[in-house]
Amino acid sequence: MELTTPRLRLDRLRAAAAAALFAYRADPTMARFQGWRPGAIEDAARFIEQQRGIAFGAPGSWFQFALRRRDSGELAGDLGLHFVDEAAVELGIALAPAQQGREWAELRAPGADRG
Repeated sequence: MELTTPRLRLDRLRAAAAAALFAYRADPTMARFQGWRPGAIEDAARFIEQQRGIAFGAPGSWFQFALRRRDSGELAGDLGLHFVDEAAVELGIALAPAQQGREWAELRAPGADRG
């Protein structure tokens, strides 16, 4: 499953992203807001591998997307969907500190320009 925006691509986390995932998820300024903090790159790699076995929408599961910059493919962060049950979903987003403040999550009305 892949989703795109004008500046981001959301897709499955890949093994090659383990170092980048570890770098921002292990950062103490980020970790204090997250439910999961890897202790080593191997933990990030194991997390990515475990995600491969999770079906999208499975009740009780977290499904993690990679947030990649469309211009470079760089991992900007991750977006998790927690399928609590058939009627409830939680959303969590982690952005690497270097990617914060870049208006990745800017909301505009359809057809509105930046004027």
